[in-house]
Amino acid sequence: MAAAIQDAIGDGAPGETATVHGLANVLFLAVPDAGQILGGALLIGGFGAAWAAGTLSGRAVLDLLHDVRLEGRQWFRKQATAMLDSIALPDGTFPVAREARDTVARFFGRAREYIEELVKAGVKAMAGPDEAWLDVPIVREAIREAVEGQHDYLMTFQADTLAADTPMTSRFVAQAEMYGAAAWNGTQAVHRDVAKRTNIFNFESREHFGINPKDLCKVCRDEIKKGRVPIGSLRVIGDSPCRANCHCAFNFYETLTGPEFNTIFAGRGPMSFAVFGRTG
Repeated sequence: MAAAIQDAIGDGAPGETATVHGLANVLFLAVPDAGQILGGALLIGGFGAAWAAGTLSGRAVLDLLHDVRLEGRQWFRKQATAMLDSIALPDGTFPVAREARDTVARFFGRAREYIEELVKAGVKAMAGPDEAWLDVPIVREAIREAVEGQHDYLMTFQADTLAADTPMTSRFVAQAEMYGAAAWNGTQAVHRDVAKRTNIFNFESREHFGINPKDLCKVCRDEIKKGRVPIGSLRVIGDSPCRANCHCAFNFYETLTGPEFNTIFAGRGPMSFAVFGRTG
């Protein structure tokens, strides 16, 4: 089974991002690629065999995407913690960020590189092991735009960090960790963008896939209540108070009353249509 998973995810040992030997080394490790990130996520929920066989579907697909998000949050948490430790003053406090500008810049440079791989890992998790989608122009463009959007968020975070007049605190770690949500939010953005570009889907709705329905914030509840609306009308995933913890996803439809085509059933989502065309 391990060999099948390895063949499916490509280069990079599964789980390599899950264990880091000491914070001192974190800032000097190579940024993991999408295959390594996905490999770590597949170990969390035990979805490796089904994913490698291309049979993972239903709620399990979004559970895997959430595990990719957990991998992302762990990476950001460890990187941010290591950065703060590296600039700590003798009394255990931290300087103003601009006094450690080079170290801060190194963190954000690595973060931009990582977040691109994280979005790709999320798309890979939901698209399955057949990487034919990599050769589809509308998919590549959707990924590029999603990554650019995440880079914009990181640039704002970096600018705000360097502009602050107060010393850095552990709050920086908590803020950085939230960017692991790019796995979920960025992947949802890619699927929605692909759905638009296929010229097959005309309507969309929003659905909550969290374990506890009460986890929904008011904005998400309001968006779900809108039902089927013209595609592109609903807020993007993450544009709500729950932000990094959002468990919403989109469903897509050709008509107001026709069948549902969503992102979590094999062969019935926008990525499948983009790659293989309409098969029924």
